[in-house]
Amino acid sequence: MSFELGGVSFTPFDVEHVVPTTGYAIVSEGGRLFVFTSDTTLNEGLIKSLNQLGPIHSLMIECAMPSRMQDLAIASKHMTPTMLKELLLCLGTMPERILISHIKPYYVDEVEAELMSLHLKSELVLLSSGQFFFL
Repeated sequence: MSFELGGVSFTPFDVEHVVPTTGYAIVSEGGRLFVFTSDTTLNEGLIKSLNQLGPIHSLMIECAMPSRMQDLAIASKHMTPTMLKELLLCLGTMPERILISHIKPYYVDEVEAELMSLHLKSELVLLSSGQFFFL
C-alpha cells in the first residue's frame, strides 16, 4: 500500500531475508525514483519488483560480504558483489547511482575492491555510518 508524505510517494515491497523485511520505492517531488532494498538476497522476486518500478535513479542495496563467501550470503539472505552484478544485469535499465550499504566491517576493503573491479557504468557510493546523501 503506497502512501504520500510532503509530496514524496512511498511504496513498500517485499524482499527476501531471514526475517520479514521490506524494501521501499520512493519517488521525490521531482519524479526521481530512489529504491531502498533493505537486507535481501538475489532472487526472482527482487528482480521482478525492481523492473516493475521503472527506471531507478538511485538504488540503495546491501553488499554484506565478499563473493568468496557466496554460500554464506545465500544462506543468510545477503548480497555479494557477484550477486549484485547479476542483479544489475537483469534490470531493464541500469540505475544512475548505486549506494552500497551494510558491508560487514571486517570485509570493507575486500568488498570495495570487488565492487570497483565490476566497472559499473553507474556512480558507485559506499555508504558509511552516519553519512548523509541527497536524492
